[in-house]
Amino acid sequence: MSGWVGPSARHTPDLPSPRRRAKTCSWGADGEDSGRPASKQFVESLRVKVQQLESEIEQFKQEQHQAQSPRNTPSRPSIALPELTEPLLSASSTSPTAESGQELPETTSQPSPHLHPFPALSNPILPPQLAPVEVPVVNLPPTGPVLRYQYIFHIDTTLSLDEQYPSHRASLLCQWNRHLPDLSPVQLSRFEHDTIVFRFFSYGASCSFGLLPDLFLAEFLECLAPETAQPHPIEGTHYYTPLLHGSLLAFGAGYSDSLEIRARETRQKFATHAKGWLDEEFDHPSPSLALSLALLSEYHSGIGERNTGHMYMGMAVRAARAYPTPSNSLAQNWHRWSTYIQECLMALEIHRPTELPTPRAPISCPIAIEPDSRPPLTDSLSELLNHADYFKHSARCFIQMCKLVLIATRMIDNAVYDKQIILDTHLQLEAWFNTLPEGVLIRQRSALTIPPVLALHITYWWFILHSHLPLAEHISITTSEPVKELSIKMCTRATEKLVQLLNTFDKQLGFRCFPRNLIKVYRLAPLLALD
Repeated sequence: MSGWVGPSARHTPDLPSPRRRAKTCSWGADGEDSGRPASKQFVESLRVKVQQLESEIEQFKQEQHQAQSPRNTPSRPSIALPELTEPLLSASSTSPTAESGQELPETTSQPSPHLHPFPALSNPILPPQLAPVEVPVVNLPPTGPVLRYQYIFHIDTTLSLDEQYPSHRASLLCQWNRHLPDLSPVQLSRFEHDTIVFRFFSYGASCSFGLLPDLFLAEFLECLAPETAQPHPIEGTHYYTPLLHGSLLAFGAGYSDSLEIRARETRQKFATHAKGWLDEEFDHPSPSLALSLALLSEYHSGIGERNTGHMYMGMAVRAARAYPTPSNSLAQNWHRWSTYIQECLMALEIHRPTELPTPRAPISCPIAIEPDSRPPLTDSLSELLNHADYFKHSARCFIQMCKLVLIATRMIDNAVYDKQIILDTHLQLEAWFNTLPEGVLIRQRSALTIPPVLALHITYWWFILHSHLPLAEHISITTSEPVKELSIKMCTRATEKLVQLLNTFDKQLGFRCFPRNLIKVYRLAPLLALD
């Protein structure tokens, strides 16, 4: 497990044709039609939903008739169906910015049991909600250029300091290893260090940590300048901290080509040294504290220490909950969503409910990102990962991942067998997919796809599979045939898509770079494909 992540030497541009973009039928409240046809599976799921609702309405009429019959002496008050004014979300808690769908049996009176000839739905009969989860997304205006740390392999070291660009000169003077441990007998060169950091921001973007490279590298240069040397440089307002630096290297060392750096003992030294800053971080929490703990969690889980990984994820959740809601710090709000994603993916992996409530803050990237644009068309992996706008593309993927995980929260916390919840979740997932921006779609013409886009689509099809698998596996469950057939069909389709996406990821990057928090997909999809 210690060598699970890292770059692969297998870089072949001949990828299987990615999925064509599903067209959407974006029906708004005003009834306007975007002119784009709905996908076949979306229409099919709507047809099943209509059949289900017609059946339930007929059942409801029968129950009303029985209740009014003089032979039925027990009476019950009429139950008014609530107005559906917000999208049906599957989050576990409500907020001003994202209202979750509540399970109404806990808050409304129930009809008498003997009046139900068939099992009752756990949710009231509601019309299908086609709108995707609405979470406010705030884009900041562009800011002026700032000096950022430049990787050593991007600097011409044959020039004197006076001939260097200001950012290059400051980077050469930066004390990059000030807060790093002694790795003896292993030697960590600046080139190796910068390679790990670069690969974490490129390959590691598929893990959905949401770490902000521009902010990290700017403060890295500022905090580690020679004139800032001091015994205890921790400040609660700094994004860069020794804890974040060490946690990043403990996790990211798996991307190294060096067997010595990738070794378990070396990574353990990074992690142990980083943990030495925990007491000071807890006294003066930085905006990146929860993220640092989530990185340590994934590091421990990746080397097989699952219990320790769960412990640090719990610490990350507590740190995120300790932040003001919402915080004045955009980075804190951003990484509350980071922790939310990481905990949800871990909860789905280990079959446990989540603890972190749905973030109340809008999804606002602390770094300005321009309106949606497409990643470059190239058959060079190096050119793709070094593209100037790579972070902006990965940040857009992170924003969509927040919305995707928000839809899936209900089925993550509990195994869902209720046919209405399954259909509602399916419709929300489909609506999310059909309204994806151009920049996060997989294009047939592109030989390569950026890793976070692949991870986003893998997660989507995993959620489709996970939502329908309970009905597909439990054939004897009391449910209507159309719903059962839809679940079986969607499980088959999701499995095919996952196998295709996994093959694409392997050919493009190699499975050493595959996100550990999606490892369940890697194990499950091929097994289902063989059935």
